[in-house]
Amino acid sequence: MSWLQFEMRLGALDAERVELALRSAGALAVTFSDVGDTPIYQLDVASPPLWIDTCVTGLFSADLDLQTLYACLLAVLGIEHVPAHRIAPLEEREWSR
Repeated sequence: MSWLQFEMRLGALDAERVELALRSAGALAVTFSDVGDTPIYQLDVASPPLWIDTCVTGLFSADLDLQTLYACLLAVLGIEHVPAHRIAPLEEREWSR
């Protein structure tokens, strides 16, 4: 099975709302990662901080309706335009390490 990977820099957007929007559009997984190389020294495990420059990635099935994704992002985030992003196919592979 093939997948689609949606990637976008978080910028000033609220991480929890972005995750809610992606999951509302059908994301099977949502992850946050560091765009740069900035270490985080976690002091509060219950509320981990995000990096200064964070990338959010949503994993979708290949039959994703892009209009639904964009509508969810606009509605949940209360924005007029979807920020710059990248959507790329992701082929099936061995996921366990």
